Amino acid sequence: MKNRKPKFHRMGLLAAIATLTTLSLPLIAAERNQLSSLSDSNKKVPTYRIYPLRNGICKIAGNHAFHNGNPDEAYDFALYLWLILGGDSPILVDAGLTDVAEMNRGAAHVLREPITQTENESCRAQLRKFGLTPE
Repeated sequence: MKNRKPKFHRMGLLAAIATLTTLSLPLIAAERNQLSSLSDSNKKVPTYRIYPLRNGICKIAGNHAFHNGNPDEAYDFALYLWLILGGDSPILVDAGLTDVAEMNRGAAHVLREPITQTENESCRAQLRKFGLTPE
């Protein structure tokens, strides 16, 4: 895949699921003969591939991890952004961390260990693995 600069659609996870669900509804509702005629025609139905891209890790307090969780326990927590390929342009769900230090300050009451992010886990580094760069 050559390096290209697509226009990214940024949206929250629920909005992305709703969008993909909406795109899938005509296929779900279609009868078997409609599906076969669709495959026989020149209409192309996109196939989406969803890639979870790890954006960092931390440990969070048990009472923030689970309802009625034990505040004395800590749990590993991975942060992800999601790349959806297959339509007209890539869709980036949750643009990821931009300032780890700021996030650690804002989430200090939840964290047992701060968020860490390797060089290869940044949003830009993850997108480069797919030959993509944000605009």
